[in-house]
Amino acid sequence: MIINESKKRWEKRQLFACSIGAYFSLRAYQNEAFEQVFFLSPVVNMLRLLENMMLWFNITPAMLQQEKEIATPIGEKLYWDYYCDVKANPICHWENQTNILYGSDDDLCELDTINHFVKTFDAQLQIVENGTHFFHSEEQLGIYQDCLKSLL
Repeated sequence: MIINESKKRWEKRQLFACSIGAYFSLRAYQNEAFEQVFFLSPVVNMLRLLENMMLWFNITPAMLQQEKEIATPIGEKLYWDYYCDVKANPICHWENQTNILYGSDDDLCELDTINHFVKTFDAQLQIVENGTHFFHSEEQLGIYQDCLKSLL
C-alpha cells in the first residue's frame, strides 16, 4: 500500500486529492496522520452524490437493487453493490488538518455538503467564485496554484 511505503521513507506526509480521489482518501486513510491535507473540489459525501445521480435520472434504490447495474446518460454506471458499500461506510472519522478549495458553481458537490464536512472535521474552506467542479480556466488554475503556494 502506498501509505506504508511513504511511512518507511518520510516522517511527515502530506496528502493532496481531487474530486473522487478525496473520497477514496477519506475512506482509505481515516486512521492515518498527515501533516497537512489539501482537497480540490472534493467529493466528501459519496452517498449524497450517488443519490443525486439517481434523482437526476429517475433511478430508485429498488430499481438499482433489481438491475444491479444501471448506465446513466452521462456515461457513468451506478452499481447496487457500490451503493450499499457507500451507505454502510460513511465518513465518520477524520482528524487531519484539511484545506479545501471549492468552486461556488460546483455541480457535483453542493455547498451544504462541503460546509457540513468543514464543520464536522474543522477543515478550512476557500470558495472560488464562479469556479466549477473542474478547475480549468486560466484564472481558476492561478487561484489553485496560489493556494498551493500559500499552504506549502
